[in-house]
Parts: sequence; C-alpha cells; structure tokens
Amino acid sequence: MNKDDASWILSNTFLILTMQTGFGMLETGSVSHKNVANIMIKNCVDVTLGGLAFWIAGYAFAFGDPSRLFDGHTGFFFTPPGDAHTGTHYTHYIFQFSFASTATTIVSGAVAERMKLKGYMLFSIFNTIIYSFSAGWAWCATGFLARLGFFDFAGGIVVHTCGGASALAATIVLGPRSDRFRKDRTPDGLNSPTTALTGIFMLWWAFLGMNCGSTYGITDHRWIVAAKVSVITLNGSMGGGITGLVLSLIFKQGRIDITYVMVSIMSGIVSITAGCPILSPREAIVVGAIGASIALVAMHLLKRMQIDDPVGAIPVHLFGSLWSATAVGLFGDDEFGYLGNIHGLMHKGGWHQLVVQWIGFTSIALWNALFTVVAFLILKKFRLLRMSANEERLGADWVEHNVCSATFGVKLDKALKDINLDCDEVDLMIEKLVADLRMAVADSKIHQYKAKENSLLVEHDKEARDVF
Repeated sequence: MNKDDASWILSNTFLILTMQTGFGMLETGSVSHKNVANIMIKNCVDVTLGGLAFWIAGYAFAFGDPSRLFDGHTGFFFTPPGDAHTGTHYTHYIFQFSFASTATTIVSGAVAERMKLKGYMLFSIFNTIIYSFSAGWAWCATGFLARLGFFDFAGGIVVHTCGGASALAATIVLGPRSDRFRKDRTPDGLNSPTTALTGIFMLWWAFLGMNCGSTYGITDHRWIVAAKVSVITLNGSMGGGITGLVLSLIFKQGRIDITYVMVSIMSGIVSITAGCPILSPREAIVVGAIGASIALVAMHLLKRMQIDDPVGAIPVHLFGSLWSATAVGLFGDDEFGYLGNIHGLMHKGGWHQLVVQWIGFTSIALWNALFTVVAFLILKKFRLLRMSANEERLGADWVEHNVCSATFGVKLDKALKDINLDCDEVDLMIEKLVADLRMAVADSKIHQYKAKENSLLVEHDKEARDVF
C-alpha cells in the first residue's frame, strides 16, 4: 500500500464514520421527542465503548492470525510493529473500525424508546466482539467463508446481516414498546420528518465512502473499480427510491409516504453493497428496486407480527442483506477478471456461487442472532434490559439523562396521569419528580395549567359554601 492508496482509504473511512450522525438523525426523527437525546448518546456509546472493544479484542478475532479458520488469537490491544508496514496496518485497522461501529449502531434504532442505557452500553461492547468473528470469516484470507469463495465487497452481508439479525433477535426478546400495538392507540408518525430525511442524505453519501473505499486504494486498476462502484451505488439507490415513490402513490391514496421512500432508498443501497463491483448499472437498478419491494413487504409483515422496529432497521438491513447475498449469486459477473472470478447464475456461472452466498448469510445471521439472544437474556436476568412502563411514558431523556425537551412540560401532566407506581419504583420516581418538576414549572404551559386548576378549585369552594 502506498501513500495514495492510504489517503483514499482514510478519506473514505472518515466519510463512513459520519454514518453515526446519519443514523442518529434518522432515528431521532423517527422516535418520540422525549427520547431523542438518548438515541444520540447510544450512538456515542457505539463509537467509544464498541470502539474500545474492537481495539482490545475485536480486530484480533477478525484478522489476528491468518492460520486459523474460525478466529484470530494474535493482535490484541492493537499496536502494529514499527516497521515499513506500520502505515498499512493502521490504515486497515481504522477502516475496519468504521465497519464495526456501523454494525452495532444498526441495533440502536430497533431497540429505541424502551431499552435501558446501561444495558445497551454492555451490549455494544459484546456485539462488537461478536461482529468481529463474522468479519474474519468473510474477509480474512483463511476464514472459512473466504475459502468457500464467499463474496461480500463492502459489507452488504457481513455488516448489515450482523446488524439486522441482532436487531430482530433484540426486538423479539425485548418486546414492543408499551401500548405500541393497542387497537385504540393513535398510529405513530415521524417526530421530525426533516431530521429523518437529513439523516438519510448523510447515510446516502456515507455509503459511497463505504463502497468505494472497499477497493482499498486507487492505484493500478482499483480506481476503475471505485468509479464503477460509485455508479452502481447510486443506481441501486435510484432503483429503490423510485420503487418507494411508485408504491407509495399506489398504496397511500396518491400521497408520498416519507417512511416508504426512506426505507426504499436505504434498502436499495444495501441490496447492491455486497456485489457493487460485479453488477452492471442496469442490474443495479433492478436489484435496488427488488430490494426496496422486499423491505416494504417485510415492514408490513413485521407490524402484523407485532415486532416493534421503530426505524425499520430489520427490513432494511436483514432482508436487504439477504437479497444482497442472493443478487451476487444471481447477477454477479467479474468483468475485470481480478475480483475472484465471480459469475452468477444469470451469467452461466451455475448454482455454486448462489449456494455459497446463502451459506454465508445464514452463518452470519444465526451467529449474531444467537449471541444477541444470550446477551439480552443475561441483561434481563440482572434487570438491565428494559425500562419500566412508567419510565417509557416519561421518556428516556428524562429518566436516563435528566433532560427535558422543549415540549416536555406540555405533556408532563398527561404522562403523570398515566403512571401507576409500583412499590419498587416509588423512591426513584419521587426523587425525579421533585428534582425535575422544578424545571418543568418554568414552562408557560405548566403555568397556564396551574392557573386553570386554581380557578376550578375556587369555583368548587364557592359552590361548596353556597350549599352550606
């Protein structure tokens, strides 16, 4: 690796890391106003605690020893030797770091508004380690999937299957938000559509960094691959986005549903991420369109099954990655001749590649789902998993961070009326009420409420005196 290649990889790495902001904005725009700060803190946790876990052990498990099929056992507490290849080691590490942090962040949206922060902090560490095994299987030269001929160019399966499978397992164990599927409940809407859409734009461009940066340089033939990958990435998003617009017009009475469009664009990109250098521009549009259709169907099926996914992480990342794996086996064609000589079923390559891709997807999905269930059951055992119903009504911002949103005071009275304190929660709730009601009283809406209440009391006293 020379300095030009390193500059290319580092520049794209920094672009990938902006995914944390993109996911944060998408999620805060999708959840209730009383949980937005908590969402952003979880993304900070993914980079800090998850990043620490990757530095200590994750990178070693993924790439530590080229002689092992399942995991590595060297390279813990990543510090490369001071030789001529030091820059190469650092560059590879930071690029893989950006992928690892992205995989865990996918889960944060699926568990939004009901998972305790302390439990999520522990899970972020654990999930980063579990992800690292999957990365080693696929991207270390001696990993068992790599030896089978498994192809995942930019994490369409390794990253997104990891995040999507963990998200599905997490939501099943965690359960839906309180009253989420109650029949008389008002349907959820986006808290801030503009914030969510801004997050989509940031993710859109960050995916260009993830996919193009996976060429690991621009010297020799790699700049040609990077140029093609950029076109394929955008074509996949266009195919997905157009599908979302059309289906929205058909099924939403002629209106454009914002959630449809966002899910479709993201699933379109995920669908081409595994095979972006071996798909043609025309195939990319088709793959993106099919991926968007699958994600939208999955979104409605999950809702009917009462699986609560506030931001659509499961349809986009799990079902999108399944189709991404399938698309490689169907449409993959290594026109350059130096990307593994991949030829899918539609290019007279037979069934081999398709079967290998499905083996890879299944292995990674089961691995991450299984250990997510184990982790969540342990957290549940120690009461670190789920917020109480009362805490959900008050919101994670107030309960976890002592933060009041601008509209908190307006809805505080309603939240308090809905609360039924359990004996174990009395002390905690009283302490928070005493401290935080002082902040809420400053809100003009609270003053108006109190004034109206006092007026009613005066009228009641007057009526009582008249009676006697």
